[in-house]
Amino acid sequence: DLRIYVKKILLLLSIASYSMSSQDINEIKFKGLTQISNEIALETLKFNAESDYSLTQINEAIKKLYAFNYFNNIWVTDENKQLTFHFVEKPFIAKLDMKGYKTRDEEVEALYTSMGLKKGTMYTPKKLEKAKKSSFISS
Repeated sequence: DLRIYVKKILLLLSIASYSMSSQDINEIKFKGLTQISNEIALETLKFNAESDYSLTQINEAIKKLYAFNYFNNIWVTDENKQLTFHFVEKPFIAKLDMKGYKTRDEEVEALYTSMGLKKGTMYTPKKLEKAKKSSFISS
């Protein structure tokens, strides 16, 4: 029946229109964010808690945040006019210990540098492989 078909199209158009329309928010939060400041993240969004946002703006913000290359996953929730960006950050090296090697701190730091390891840098499997290949680490 043509009337049912038209009703379905109108329903789909209204749903699409609602999802593309601006949403009202009172607060923006960041959870799991440690590598960049909340201020930098807010600047990246290109909208704020006093303005409306659209799904297109959310997608663009996520792309820009991924461009920092610090995150494995980013997702957004909108509950009670509170927009929350959730982050799973890539692992970072927090501590390095050299066992069985006694010398001055400067020499130990030089060894770490030659292995491509430094406290505070992002951990990657490639860095671990480079460290393993160095003559200082045995598997």
